[in-house]
Amino acid sequence: GRQGDPGSSRFFISLEDDLLKRYRIKELIPPSVYPKNQEPPVENPVLRREITNAQRIIEGQNYDIRRTLTKYSIVIEQQRQMVFKRRQDIMLDSTLPGLMPSRLGERYNSLRLLLGEQVLRKAEKQVAMYYINRCWADYLDYMSYVRESIHLSNLGGKVPLDEFNKVAIIAFRGFLADVENEIVNTLADVEITRDGIDMDKEGMKAPSSTWTYLVNDRPDQLGMSPISFNPFASAFLWPLMFITAAYCRFFRKTEKVE
Repeated sequence: GRQGDPGSSRFFISLEDDLLKRYRIKELIPPSVYPKNQEPPVENPVLRREITNAQRIIEGQNYDIRRTLTKYSIVIEQQRQMVFKRRQDIMLDSTLPGLMPSRLGERYNSLRLLLGEQVLRKAEKQVAMYYINRCWADYLDYMSYVRESIHLSNLGGKVPLDEFNKVAIIAFRGFLADVENEIVNTLADVEITRDGIDMDKEGMKAPSSTWTYLVNDRPDQLGMSPISFNPFASAFLWPLMFITAAYCRFFRKTEKVE
């Protein structure tokens, strides 16, 4: 019928469904009432009650996961908005880092007399856009390694979400410093002509893909699984995770340079 017309709904489930197996619903149902033939409708009140309880538990856990996902994304989303605004300002010529006049004064003055200030502004814009994009991708890459291992902080009795946010804030400061240093180092040596910088010739092509910072919905990854306190694990596994993440980040940068 049409939408809004009076009617009724019927849901079809299987007692062999993975969710029902995961929560061992079959073990809660007395063998005397467990249906041998699953084709007829489920009318037994015991079956209905256990299935309803399982559904309520699953919905509650899914809600907790979604709420935790939102908490994990808050800090990085705020950082993304900051980077996006900075990037837009540079694209629209609202502002430029101004690193060449302040950090490379001698080179800037000599090139300004030869090429003009507008050419140098264009060159700095090209380099700034490239390194903002690349360093942001590196930052998300690094945070993905942290994200995959953040549940290990549970072993030391720490809150994974708090530890994740701490790492994100420190790493973001490193991202800002990396962008500035890369821009300065490149502008110090790159060839600048009246057409600006030949980005392809200098090996500064735009990335073909990017990273997502969404957190997977595995409860163990989000630190939602109960894990007992272990001082040895806190002293060993948590620093090991940072070393692994830092190594992977450095290795990825080395691959890009080569």
